[in-house]
Amino acid sequence: MKRTVYLSLILALMFISACTYPVKDAKPLAATYQRSAASDGHSAMLYLVLKQGTFQLTAQEGGVLWQGTYKIGADQMVFAVEDASEAGKAVCGDDDEFAYRWSYETHAGALSLEKIEDACPGREHLLSGGAWSMLKTEEPTETEHKTTPAAKE
Repeated sequence: MKRTVYLSLILALMFISACTYPVKDAKPLAATYQRSAASDGHSAMLYLVLKQGTFQLTAQEGGVLWQGTYKIGADQMVFAVEDASEAGKAVCGDDDEFAYRWSYETHAGALSLEKIEDACPGREHLLSGGAWSMLKTEEPTETEHKTTPAAKE
């Protein structure tokens, strides 16, 4: 009886740790995520696309705010803005690099971001104001498969 209880406890702990397993590289995180953000009584749907080291943050009603590249570590993501819309520049000026601690709950398909360094309070509100729900994974297109270094060899 005790053995069954211990085995059940171990299996439960393994399941819980698997649900919040920190992914070590960007590939498992490559997806389109969404979340709702509220400000001044107005709610907007936001979309965060992470794909092969590039990112794009879009507001449903305002279009693309920022896009660029990101690097991922064991528990942090460092973003570098390469292009910002007028709306993105109005929120953050010329601030072009920021870092967030990330965690991913595999069971729920939810990405959470917590500010490490970001001089822009508006972007911090958009990125870390709640969990991002996965809409779809980002699979490389046929063209992307053909242009990868491994495919060229």
